Amino acid sequence: MEYQGLHHPTPEQQALDACCDQRVTDAGWRQVKVNSVDMGHGRDWVVSRVRQALRKQGWQQ
Repeated sequence: MEYQGLHHPTPEQQALDACCDQRVTDAGWRQVKVNSVDMGHGRDWVVSRVRQALRKQGWQQ
């Protein structure tokens, strides 16, 4: 899980994020990116997004 703070809209940060995202994907991981809008939906919203990603990767609970 990664929190996307206010510095992420800059072109420089977007380029760094794209590189990191590709490395994470190449390693077989699934990212859940969360921002202030997600946080505004509340804790349950964020937890449900994480659970959904875990289930897509085979987690069973």
